[in-house]
Amino acid sequence: MKKSLYFFIFAILLSSLINISFSQSGWFWQNPLPQGNELTCVKYLPGEIIYAGSKYGLLMKSTNGGINWSFLNIPNVTRINSMSFINASTGWILTNEASPKGIYYTSNGGLTWFARPTGDTLYTGYAMSFINSSIGFVIGSEKIYKTTNGGLNWYNSYSNFDESFSGIYCINEQVIYISSANGYFAGKVFKSTDGGQSWQSTTFGYCVDDIYFLNSQTGFILTSNCIVRTTNSGNNWSTIYSGPSYTYFRRFISSGSQDIFACGNSPDAEGFMTGCIAKSTNSGANWSLTGFGFIGSYTSISFEDNLHGVAVGSFGAMYKTNDNGLTWNKIYYGYNRELCSITFANENTGCASGYSGKIFRTTNGGNYWDTSITLNAANLKTIKFAGESTVYAAGDDSVHGLLYKSTNNGANWNLISSGVYTPFTSMCWINENSGYISCSDGNVIKTTNGGSNFSALPTGLSNINSISFVDNNTGYCIKNAGHAVKTTNGGNNWIAINNVTGSLVYFINASTGFVKYSDWTNDIIYKTINGGGTWSSTSAYTGINDIKFFNESTGYYTCNGGIFCKTTNGGINWIRKILNTNNDINSLAIINGNVLYLAGFGGTIMKTTTGGEPIGVKNITTSIPVKSYLYQNYPNPFNPATKIKFSIPQQKSPLEGGMGGDFVQLKIYDVLGKEIAVLVNESLSPGIYEVEWNANDYPSGVYFYRLIGDGFTQTNRMILVK
Repeated sequence: MKKSLYFFIFAILLSSLINISFSQSGWFWQNPLPQGNELTCVKYLPGEIIYAGSKYGLLMKSTNGGINWSFLNIPNVTRINSMSFINASTGWILTNEASPKGIYYTSNGGLTWFARPTGDTLYTGYAMSFINSSIGFVIGSEKIYKTTNGGLNWYNSYSNFDESFSGIYCINEQVIYISSANGYFAGKVFKSTDGGQSWQSTTFGYCVDDIYFLNSQTGFILTSNCIVRTTNSGNNWSTIYSGPSYTYFRRFISSGSQDIFACGNSPDAEGFMTGCIAKSTNSGANWSLTGFGFIGSYTSISFEDNLHGVAVGSFGAMYKTNDNGLTWNKIYYGYNRELCSITFANENTGCASGYSGKIFRTTNGGNYWDTSITLNAANLKTIKFAGESTVYAAGDDSVHGLLYKSTNNGANWNLISSGVYTPFTSMCWINENSGYISCSDGNVIKTTNGGSNFSALPTGLSNINSISFVDNNTGYCIKNAGHAVKTTNGGNNWIAINNVTGSLVYFINASTGFVKYSDWTNDIIYKTINGGGTWSSTSAYTGINDIKFFNESTGYYTCNGGIFCKTTNGGINWIRKILNTNNDINSLAIINGNVLYLAGFGGTIMKTTTGGEPIGVKNITTSIPVKSYLYQNYPNPFNPATKIKFSIPQQKSPLEGGMGGDFVQLKIYDVLGKEIAVLVNESLSPGIYEVEWNANDYPSGVYFYRLIGDGFTQTNRMILVK
């Protein structure tokens, strides 16, 4: 109980104190927090300053050792590969893609960033290291670049089309070591003793992923699960540690004269790849390996001194040590194993389910998710509300189907079916008593009394993957990569639909429905408007996992790779919307035309209050206002869109290096005071901003919009007339 209370308080503090900035995409992270993208690099600096870069271009900063986080805006950056800071204010980041592509520089702790591109438009940098404010190196595909003026100019220090440089360590301005992955059997270490004017290489019979030196003599390289050491400045190398099978180390760091750490991933007892850290306290002579429960890998590790360090990795994972790696404490909130399904009873109450029997539960619209519930199951593939308080979760124990039921919004669960059927794959509930569940052996089971009894309904199919029932009588089933069948009498009889194949079926009503088909290279969405009699097709992104519609016009589908698409014409055309993640999205829940939730890989839960539409908040002036102010919207009355303007003044206590900004929220409320949309939810620098609200899905009436800032709140009234 104390542990649950602690995590509840931690989550509330975290969600209120971090400046989560995804408002331009219209989506907000709810799990993990502060965000769930892979963190690719981290730097822990004196004064409890931490910077962390992400796979999706997000740069995070903490000024109190990871307790609170803010997000630093760098436009057009989609991935941060590496960073190098010489102090808390001055640093560089290396991006995979940007405009201009490559390198950005800050001298005020990340408040502003300036492009420092190499000038090579085809160059992709993987790692960087600055020795001081002037001299730095960038390595990547085929080339090594050097600067002597802080990145204002770069010159090519080395070029070879056969190389793929992976890691860099600078002993001083003259002695530099660089590793090259270069395939699995031809990795190299490059060494320069004249500041990069010339290079000598040593070839290894394996891939070399990173390089690090404790001193001028003792250095290490990483190759898959092995650590290799030199004690004579790279003249000779020998393997000194081999991790367990399938272990993969990614990066080195040191916390002292003899202490060195290597981070990566290693399989746990269930076979899942989880983060791990190897540590040596005697210059690499002996090593110990520590495993962590989060799925994925550590990607980077950094120490402030010989005690305090931070390691980051997959799906937003962040762990901190205050005792030189003896213990590591989680400093992010949430659960990062895969979530398979998400469902809501109303705008506040929802549940999500996933692997290892995990159940998430919220009663406040996702502001806090209770992640403490674990049921006895290998996988809870699907979860559905069947009423205001009744919810079912179905899955398997790897052999048999399991069905759990809760009658108090997911707070408590009872197993109501076990060991009789093969694993359950999909389910539909008409009400809290009547439901259909598909089994992997081709049967559909039916209950009319809330799971007290079930009857088997053979379909003639094998390996059913998906079902969709629109009422007690009409339903559809489809096998994996196979044909579909239809019933109009509650499953007593089934009719073959031989003119469509697929693996996912979803019907809006008895006549209108959709089937997803995949040919391994592309997905196709088939649509019928006559109950499966005929079908039309539309090409789609690969890896569709879920399709749902709010009405016959507006619908959505989710994919692997963080792809989210929307249609407003009944599936004739689909438009991809910005999601700010590339995590696989397995499931979506629709509350209304504007409020949606997504769930997926790495424990991902995201929410939108704009129907997935981006919010174009923009600064429309270069002047600095003297006070906060919320202007009257224009036009007013309006139909269907209006613009809202507001001003943000200079902070009373500007951040180090220049002016800071306030954490600002702009929310829309209906006449009853219910929050219906969040237009702005981020830290904004001083200026006058404008954002558009499209009320196309809302009825005519009086609405209110409220600006909330640092010590400031103002509410105005507006009228929608259709």
